[in-house]
Amino acid sequence: LHQRYPKLPVLFAGLTEFSMMKSAVERIVGKIHPNAEILPIAASTENHPGLGKENVFLVLRKEDLAAGARSELAERILRKHFR
Repeated sequence: LHQRYPKLPVLFAGLTEFSMMKSAVERIVGKIHPNAEILPIAASTENHPGLGKENVFLVLRKEDLAAGARSELAERILRKHFR
């Protein structure tokens, strides 16, 4: 899908720790984007200039969807990434 539509933003979702997800995502996208940036749902990600770019991949975890400030942050980041 990403090869056919390279500008389409991508989100990976998982149930494991970000570090493990990051390694898996790097293996998946590494051949297409050797300079890929894999980002967590975190305060530092919210203003990342690469959100929405073809070489930036977000990792969403179950904890990011818990009610409260964490899910609000996730929503803001996802809206910026998929604008």
